[in-house]
Amino acid sequence: MFKAIESAKKYSEKTVRQISKELSQIIDNKSFCIVTTGSFARNEASKESDLDSFIITKEDIIPGYIEQNNELHTTKDFQKQMQKIIEKHIKKDLVVQEHLDLML
Repeated sequence: MFKAIESAKKYSEKTVRQISKELSQIIDNKSFCIVTTGSFARNEASKESDLDSFIITKEDIIPGYIEQNNELHTTKDFQKQMQKIIEKHIKKDLVVQEHLDLML
């Protein structure tokens, strides 16, 4: 396999795995799935890639709220926590707020 392809694959898998692990720590509902599209889904991402994704949960979420540590918090608070996690792994100028709004 070409070095660039192997490098992109490793970067994509590692980044999604890290984000998923950190999100699982703030989402009480352990039955969730992060679905990626674009370069991360194809394992072609690089440090310049943005992250196109959404979260699917097994249980319903109350509109405007999410349960964390057995307490209800606004989705805006949760959104800030998610953005902080994503920005650790994806370049800040590539994190688009509107995409996070659509996920909630």
